[in-house]
Amino acid sequence: MDKIKILFSSFLILIAPLAEKLSYHINENAREAPDKFNIVTHYFDDKEDPLSSPELFELRDQENITLLFGRFIRKEVCITGECRMVQVWIFWDGVGQFLGLHTPDGHPLTKADHLPFTSLDYELLHSILDDTASILKELSPEDLISSQPETFSNNLDAITSATVSVLSDVVVKDAAYTCFALWHTVYGPVRQEILRILREKLDESYLKHHLESEHSNDINWALNELKYLPEYQRKLLPQIIQLLSLSDVNVGHMTLNYLKPKIFGDSLVHDAVVSVFPKLSDELKYELLWHFVSENRVSNEMLYTLLGMFEEGKFEPGHLRLIYGVIQRNQLTENDKIRDQITRLLDHENSYVQTLTAKFLKDLDIKFPK
Repeated sequence: MDKIKILFSSFLILIAPLAEKLSYHINENAREAPDKFNIVTHYFDDKEDPLSSPELFELRDQENITLLFGRFIRKEVCITGECRMVQVWIFWDGVGQFLGLHTPDGHPLTKADHLPFTSLDYELLHSILDDTASILKELSPEDLISSQPETFSNNLDAITSATVSVLSDVVVKDAAYTCFALWHTVYGPVRQEILRILREKLDESYLKHHLESEHSNDINWALNELKYLPEYQRKLLPQIIQLLSLSDVNVGHMTLNYLKPKIFGDSLVHDAVVSVFPKLSDELKYELLWHFVSENRVSNEMLYTLLGMFEEGKFEPGHLRLIYGVIQRNQLTENDKIRDQITRLLDHENSYVQTLTAKFLKDLDIKFPK
């Protein structure tokens, strides 16, 4: 959170010289721009949000890496014929994910009774806007009210006093339209413009930087973009494989999901996965094992690795059944190393493993001398 506050502060400081020209409300303490940041102004014609500023600001570091985007949002709110303007800065991080918001001094967000948002209201609003799969995605303005005594302007009203009870846990009380309007602003056309800007910057170096980031959002963004950039996939494979052995389980799952479609179609990917397999967390090992089961195939190299890990006690006996389920008959009859491994398992100290192995060989109609 402290890092976010620093970025927000830096952003506001940077746009201070533009405040008078753009008629924005900038904090009084905005003095001068820090040398380590620079700002790029993009002009965006948002036909769905004509009252908001056309300027979309991008904050970059000295290496030209995008740190965040910000836009000053104006939305007209009309309640019982009385209209006023909601004004707020919305920020996205360097890969287009919602980062936070900032209300100018003297312009707090308010609810239907004109009371300003409390600190708890702002915390709830932040969590709502951070939810990419919010129920608000599928709703229309009409879904937010159970009765309609208000008259609405042509623009999306930001406040209502008639909140449907089913939404009480996913909107700020007495501010359903605020939540609705801002959520659709965060994930609407401006975000698509941000993603377009980022794609124009993509090259091997930029992707590598994000793959080596400490933040899972950056890594996930880079992996998603790589799906459509085959020219960089092999070049960045070492960085991608390295992600599997990180302590962050979520990053591991994201990386494995990226690699799964390529394991059997790209020998370079396959060999890299085989080499890193022993270093994976147990959770990722089991996930990859289930992938082999679902595909009903496993290479000789991976099979040798799996059986070897079982012999070393790194798999439970129950998982041996899964391994046996993907072994083809010719992998035993034509590969001496694998055949030797299976032969040793016939004499395993665990009687269940002995029985399972004997049954497996019988089902394949293979006889090994003990």
